[in-house]
Amino acid sequence: MKKIMAVFVVALGMLMAQGVSAATLTWVGEPAGATIDANNSDVIGAHYWFTGSVTGVNHDWTFNVTPTSEVTSEFFVYIRNGSFVSAMLDSTAISTGVAVLLTAGTHTLHMLGITANNGTHEEITISAVNAVPVPGAVWLLGSALMGLVGVSRRKASANGLAA
Repeated sequence: MKKIMAVFVVALGMLMAQGVSAATLTWVGEPAGATIDANNSDVIGAHYWFTGSVTGVNHDWTFNVTPTSEVTSEFFVYIRNGSFVSAMLDSTAISTGVAVLLTAGTHTLHMLGITANNGTHEEITISAVNAVPVPGAVWLLGSALMGLVGVSRRKASANGLAA
């Protein structure tokens, strides 16, 4: 029982020592004429206004992810009064609203086959979704269960000795 408790305490300490690190996203490249709305935070955004009707236009939006750990990001791509054929993150096809696991470094969001009308705008929002820490109630529940196991074993061994 002491070994089980010791392992539980060590595992608990290791899990609590792992901090939740916030990722920082930064725009490093966008189509000429684009406007950056939010930069250098856990949510970045930008938009591009089309000044005429276009068909088959491609745009590349480049951003950087720091620190050096993996982060889950959500991409929201929206073209008002227009459409796009596909969106690619680096070399992987994605759809709007999808969550993608990113490693640290520079990534490019390719918007392919944009069709838009005059006054249409393309909106790009990328947000880092940081890991959610395990609440303290889970740790309390785990330690309570370990205590109940210990009490039941003690009762079982006491009943075995008395017989």
